[in-house]
Amino acid sequence: MSVIHYLKTRERVHFDTLTYHLAERFPSLRYIKRDKHHYYYWLHGDSTRGVDFSREGKHLYELRNTALSNEGDYVLSNAISRFILSRHGGHLLDEEEEPLDRSFPFTSEEMKKRQKQDVHLLMILLANGQEFAFFLAQRQVIFGPKAYAELKPYTDRYDELIRRIHGRMRHVWYEVPPEFEYGLIGQLEHPETGEIKRTKLLTNQTPYIVPKVHFILFEKNDRELIAVRREDFMKIKPEHWEMIDEYQFLAPVMPQAEWEALKQKAMSYDIFPDFW
Repeated sequence: MSVIHYLKTRERVHFDTLTYHLAERFPSLRYIKRDKHHYYYWLHGDSTRGVDFSREGKHLYELRNTALSNEGDYVLSNAISRFILSRHGGHLLDEEEEPLDRSFPFTSEEMKKRQKQDVHLLMILLANGQEFAFFLAQRQVIFGPKAYAELKPYTDRYDELIRRIHGRMRHVWYEVPPEFEYGLIGQLEHPETGEIKRTKLLTNQTPYIVPKVHFILFEKNDRELIAVRREDFMKIKPEHWEMIDEYQFLAPVMPQAEWEALKQKAMSYDIFPDFW
């Protein structure tokens, strides 16, 4: 669940000036310019969700924090709000655009309360068999049945539960080396039913994060592929390919002999071209 605040200013906000100020205060600041009037900020090594800041109208700006944000994200939101209101004047508004009598969105108590509420709700939903993907700056982390089983013993110890959930998110975001990327994810659509199945083509040239897909693909020759159902590929996945959550794993570049041996194993489970 997102928490939205608005800043109604007396004059236009310059995103470059805001970014420069934040970078001076927070040396670990990183950002993505989603478009001309929408920036996504985070504190590298700390944030679990980051903060979206965007222009929504003349002198009206939105500050958005998403579910499983941590204290660093809330502190960053407070810094954005304080700087803008001190420099450009105006008021801080809640989600209903009602004025708040302060220049920052979150008190210390509210930061703690929201973190507790988020993990509490996540555990309730996981207990009912649901799974969730939370998108980070350029990656995602998935919580499902296995995560629930590992986290369940800490249900009544919220500080530890928060630490473990945020730790999983930080691991995927910061500890997985930056050269690992998702690359292109393929999609197949059944011509009659419209059912969608996702695919990931692996090569031995680029290290990949392999997301939750239905099929793992290899190049067999110039005209054919090897297609392996995900559940079958997990039987032959090299042991040193790290699982970063219960579905996603890392596929590093391997010595060529090991790569060819993996392809040979994959051919035992090849279903190409019968994807349906």
